[in-house]
Amino acid sequence: MAASVTFRIEDRIAIISLANPPINALTPRMRNALAEALDRAEAEDCRGVVIEGTEDVFASGLTLNEYDDGLQDISLAELNRRVETFPKPVVVRLAGLVSGGGLELALAAHWRVGTETVRLALPDLGIGLIPGAGGTQRLPRLVGGEAALNLILSRQAAGPSWPAFKLVVDEVHRAETAHRAAVDSALRLAERGDWPLSAERTGGLEEGDAFRQAVEKRRAAYLEANRRAELEVVNCVEAALLMPFEAGLELEATIYEELVDSNHSAALRHARKAERRAASIAMKQRSNPLTTVGVAYAGPLAAQAVAEMLVAGLSVKLADPDQRARETLVRAVTRELETMAEARSSGAGLEPGEVLRQLQMSPDMSSLAGQSVLVEGAPDTEKAKRAALSALSMLGRVLGGPPPILSLTHHLDVAALAPAPLKGKVAGLSLAHRSFPAPLAEFSAPKGEEEALVNGAVRFATALGRRAVRLFPTPQAASASMVLTAALLAAADALTARGIEPGQVDAAMRSWGMRRGPYQMITELPADVLSRARIAFGDLDGLSLKRLAERGGVVPEPSPEDPQPLVGLAPGSGEDGAWTPVDVRRACLAAVVNTGTGLLDQGLVARPLVLDAVALMGLGYAPSTGGPMKAAELRGLFEYVKRCRALAPLNPLLWTPHPLLVKLQREGVVFDRMNG
Repeated sequence: MAASVTFRIEDRIAIISLANPPINALTPRMRNALAEALDRAEAEDCRGVVIEGTEDVFASGLTLNEYDDGLQDISLAELNRRVETFPKPVVVRLAGLVSGGGLELALAAHWRVGTETVRLALPDLGIGLIPGAGGTQRLPRLVGGEAALNLILSRQAAGPSWPAFKLVVDEVHRAETAHRAAVDSALRLAERGDWPLSAERTGGLEEGDAFRQAVEKRRAAYLEANRRAELEVVNCVEAALLMPFEAGLELEATIYEELVDSNHSAALRHARKAERRAASIAMKQRSNPLTTVGVAYAGPLAAQAVAEMLVAGLSVKLADPDQRARETLVRAVTRELETMAEARSSGAGLEPGEVLRQLQMSPDMSSLAGQSVLVEGAPDTEKAKRAALSALSMLGRVLGGPPPILSLTHHLDVAALAPAPLKGKVAGLSLAHRSFPAPLAEFSAPKGEEEALVNGAVRFATALGRRAVRLFPTPQAASASMVLTAALLAAADALTARGIEPGQVDAAMRSWGMRRGPYQMITELPADVLSRARIAFGDLDGLSLKRLAERGGVVPEPSPEDPQPLVGLAPGSGEDGAWTPVDVRRACLAAVVNTGTGLLDQGLVARPLVLDAVALMGLGYAPSTGGPMKAAELRGLFEYVKRCRALAPLNPLLWTPHPLLVKLQREGVVFDRMNG
């Protein structure tokens, strides 16, 4: 369904309907069409206007692309002023979500009629912005400082139970009568001959002392936390109390433009894009959700996956001829379920015994017949995977052809290990398991595979509530998350070998916004796989390799060559050349960006955005960073090439600038241009 703004006359009231699925975004095209509809309503022989959306969404704000491409006319702020000063009464009929710019449009109208499904939200802070189309000025005038700050700063949607709801929504009706009520309200205002303008509805400003106390309380908190966007919200809401309406709008517009141009907002917008890109590939599968999953073989990775499937409400049929493996899996799944119940709020009330009833096990592999997706859970070794896939190939002939097979692995190109009958039917699947929310699901298969395989991987990830990221395995790597983590550890090792404390490295990365420092990651990732990836960067005596070996990781073979003397650490930016946390963070980030560029060149990932999605959803990078590739772009690729060259003597395998990074820098190409 194409975006549209329709116009009709009903009882001498102009009905303007907004339709831009799925979220009724107020794109430039929609804003211009709405402005034209208002011009027509002014010229037509009608007495007032009703603006309405769909039953699910009244309207939402701008799209992310518009911020990066440049804000276009007519601006939403200008459109809202047109609504507010319209010479005929403007009523909005609200239903469903009324979010961001959609709520600001509603606030500019003269009257608001809604239903009990209405949810009001101003989530702009999620991308480092303030409401920029009058929201910080009109909302406090209606609801007061405390309620306005609560709605904007929380970024959460508020429904009819919100105490200030009826100060925003003037009338609440049943869904079937709301349209008629909106038309009647427009007629009533027209008959009366005057209607309340937003600037003149100042009931929320009457209790000035309470308003000021709410402002000062929030200001003190955000000053201490150094949160600029939140502070600007407080400043603008305060302006609604202290400044004339027009001056408040000018202040809001100035601050909004500054924040749009800030690196902080650019990073947050990019993070939102990366996560949405990963989520968008699941949209096609929503109409056909999974309810049951077959699991072949009860290896160590299968236990974690099965526990997650059961918690997601899936019925699991597991087959493994080895009784001991099945018994071991049940014990491991039980431990996983108990851990989830203790550590996750979503696990509240989770009874492992009840959940396990959804698990059926059999020694007979033919019991997996009829499954639309098959998860292969043999141990994560080349030998075990070859044997398991060979057995599934023979079973497929008996079953009339195997379904898509998702092989649980953190490092193998399982598609290359599959026998000929399974070519195009096997994808690798790596699920991030962390102590913090990490919804990443990396699935890897070469180009040209069957569409059913991709659909199966996406359906499975979606059923678990995860975001699927597509990789194309290469001889060098099959998991972007493991390679990027290994590069980060190699950088940390190079620094700790020259006197920087491991705790300082971890603290520097956490202060930048990562959930865990590199050495803390060692306890949360598979030691054997991570150590293999880490060995690829040399420095076989590195601290991370020693710690991984203690957890069962691979012990590197000693180098036959004489060890090279350590190169001294280059001067940092602190006093007397000391290394500051910023120096540490930049060195680690340079290693990750240089390595990520290599993965782009190898073809493991199709675009830089995928690497950022992996870092954000799997490795604990904060949205405020935008991910490593976006952070490098915002700083400038020249800076990263220069930094890599300066650090290369510490570890040439890690920091020697990748030719593609040098090429992009010389040609002035930014990563975002490669995202398509």
